[in-house]
Amino acid sequence: MNQQTVTIIKIKKGKEKILRDWFIQLETTRKNEALKSIKKENVSQEWGTIVKIASSYYWIGYSQRSGKKKKADMRMKVNREHRKITKQCIEKINHYPLLYSCK
Repeated sequence: MNQQTVTIIKIKKGKEKILRDWFIQLETTRKNEALKSIKKENVSQEWGTIVKIASSYYWIGYSQRSGKKKKADMRMKVNREHRKITKQCIEKINHYPLLYSCK
């Protein structure tokens, strides 16, 4: 079964740049590590962006997986760093199932 999820996360005040810089690393210099990690979690695709709504920043993410999501392998350095950075930068997480997808 193919499952798609949209995640909306409020970013703590003053932490948007730290998170943005981390995402740039995941897309560039750390991309191979990130791809290995999401593959282990049964995630076939993942993306995210940061948007400003009123005076607050939000991280909006999307993930697609086949089968049951597995937990992140915390033996991987990229996952330990991801957890540390997100814990420092995010305030509230909300997950939503994707209602439609046209291809």
